[in-house]
Amino acid sequence: MKHLVFFTLPICFLICLNACSNSKQAKAIQGSWNFTQTRSSNSPNNSPMSSTLTWKFDEGNFSIDGYPPLFQKGKYRVLTVSDSLIQLKLIQQTGDLSTEDRSIKITLHQNGQISIDNQGPFQKIK
Repeated sequence: MKHLVFFTLPICFLICLNACSNSKQAKAIQGSWNFTQTRSSNSPNNSPMSSTLTWKFDEGNFSIDGYPPLFQKGKYRVLTVSDSLIQLKLIQQTGDLSTEDRSIKITLHQNGQISIDNQGPFQKIK
């Protein structure tokens, strides 16, 4: 019985330690993140075109708002976490995009910005 206790305590400690570090990284994405880009256009007057994309993560809920007009919302689950990468599964979605479950990868940059599925960099706004 003593051997079982000495064997299970370190395992429980490691599981707890892993869960605590995962939640620290997942908390880093909470809030609103904005990305704006301007591109030259092929229009006759060559006026530049701007697009904006804002992601909001709020404790298991997400929304995407953009211009040109785009809206999507749903829930997310954290699949994997490392020091600089979080993989989420987007579920129960409604809006302008597909409602199929899908995974996204969020890269955490050292300067406080993030990239979402290789788009960005996104700046935290709230």
